[in-house]
Amino acid sequence: MITANILKVSKHGFMLAIHAIGDRAIEEIIKAIRESKFGENVRIEHCSLTPPDILHELEENRPYAITVQPHFRISDWWLRSRLGERVKWVYMFNTLLKRGVLIASSSDAPVEPFNPILNIWASVTKDAIGEHVSKDDALKMYTVYAAKALKEDNIGMLKKGFKADFVVLSSDIYEASIDEIKRIEVEETIIEGKVVYRK
Repeated sequence: MITANILKVSKHGFMLAIHAIGDRAIEEIIKAIRESKFGENVRIEHCSLTPPDILHELEENRPYAITVQPHFRISDWWLRSRLGERVKWVYMFNTLLKRGVLIASSSDAPVEPFNPILNIWASVTKDAIGEHVSKDDALKMYTVYAAKALKEDNIGMLKKGFKADFVVLSSDIYEASIDEIKRIEVEETIIEGKVVYRK
């Protein structure tokens, strides 16, 4: 069924976004990618539990992108008791990035906070389950990598020919401590070069 849907959307030039949290569900998607040979038209939402065999399969039968929700690292504390030893394989953002998998961040609102700053903080803090990433990767997961995951070629960075969509923050994320990041606020929002919000 998944294979048929991948083939159907691929025929029409669309991408299929499939929600998969556990390793069994991810395994089914990998199988469908292998059968369809159209991984470039598949995005996995969540992809939360990735033990070594699944990581290997994701490299061999790669989806186009994986969309993750960093705040789950904070709110899913209960996974420790549910998964036991297997909790070490949840939210392996850094490992996936190092293996060349395209990772984009999202909020999963209203389940989690929609605030991208809180999700960037959740990406970099070490005091949570799963793997943290660098500040640079956390920002790219919300900008450059997210644009690539959407197959958009004129957003995601400030560059000539791109839409001038950006925010002005109250502090520099690169200079802020990990704890300070979650208190950073948006001062201005600019869409296509026009100020649409000013604090």
